[in-house]
Amino acid sequence: MQPGAVTFGTDGATLFDGDERTRIVAFDVAAVDTTGAGDAFTAALAERWLLGGDDAVEAGQFAAAAAALNCRAEGARGGLPDRAAVSAFLSERTD
Repeated sequence: MQPGAVTFGTDGATLFDGDERTRIVAFDVAAVDTTGAGDAFTAALAERWLLGGDDAVEAGQFAAAAAALNCRAEGARGGLPDRAAVSAFLSERTD
């Protein structure tokens, strides 16, 4: 079975890899516009999990952070973060 993901907006996501299931919790942010959040999640997840070799938890948290940051500005790409912004966001929440 190929890896996959199902997103649930503010309720997070579930990642699938064979028989393994990983629940990813969405980050709570003051959302301005949710347009593009799913696309940001999918792109970040593919880059980190499928192409980058992160495990499902690390990649899922990175993707959830990218989606959350994207929601902080107007439009699909208005808040689209780069890797450094996502890493800083995650660092603030795990230290």
